[in-house]
Amino acid sequence: MTLVPPFKVDPATPCATVRAGRFKVRIPMGWQVSASKSRLGGWIVFVLEPNYTLHVLAEREGRLWEMANLPQQIIDDFVGKQFQENPR
Repeated sequence: MTLVPPFKVDPATPCATVRAGRFKVRIPMGWQVSASKSRLGGWIVFVLEPNYTLHVLAEREGRLWEMANLPQQIIDDFVGKQFQENPR
């Protein structure tokens, strides 16, 4: 796992803004999001694209970073538990 700058959304894309502490994250419409405070006091934002690409944003050293290169098994387990589809 490595820390990289968070994803950028095209300014023309319709978005909602999610606050995580002092950070504002633009989330394109149709994406799912979950934000929570970590045990260490920082914020973690989980963002799931419609194609099931998971973005994990974490506050470290006063900045918001994206965790890259997470093992696929961890991603699959997390998505299956955290982002369950609502039956209609």
